[in-house]
Amino acid sequence: MRRAVKKMGKVICAYQLGMRSPTELKLLEDGRICMTESGGYELFSREAVNGKGEKAEAGDYFKIDSAGYPYPNSRDFFEKHHERVGENRYVQISFPVTVWKKGEPMDEVIRYLFKNRRITIKRKDKKNYFHAFLWGAPLSAKSDAFIVIYDVKRGKEGEIEHVDFNFVAKEEFEEAYDYVVG
Repeated sequence: MRRAVKKMGKVICAYQLGMRSPTELKLLEDGRICMTESGGYELFSREAVNGKGEKAEAGDYFKIDSAGYPYPNSRDFFEKHHERVGENRYVQISFPVTVWKKGEPMDEVIRYLFKNRRITIKRKDKKNYFHAFLWGAPLSAKSDAFIVIYDVKRGKEGEIEHVDFNFVAKEEFEEAYDYVVG
């Protein structure tokens, strides 16, 4: 059973890749962001595994989570869901989304993700328990992470065809989300 949540409407910092902001340059220097041979980027988020970063392109945006890891947002998604309030400062335009975590009953969307191996589990590894291929890279999350469902695409008969989701670490979730009441 998933529950509805919204991101808190706080001001966040975000940076557009390729603009050579001091933050981007520092993360490039530290190896948390790398340039690819094709001119794109790899961002090494908290969930990145196997030395593979999340893929992004120049013009996409990145935020930094509470633990100091960068994570990408496509330019279209970011500009649709954020309002600029200052230099590199934005307020997220929050829409309700649903979340699920281990131990809760599964609904049809969560069952779809597991049945179609969009999410897999390594039961003996609590630090890399959930696995998925997102943002062009293999990602993992701890067993206490939340699975945030952004969108569900359905076919003509109502069958699930695609689910847009991501992992959110428990600490990040507790800091950034509120449950929707009613």
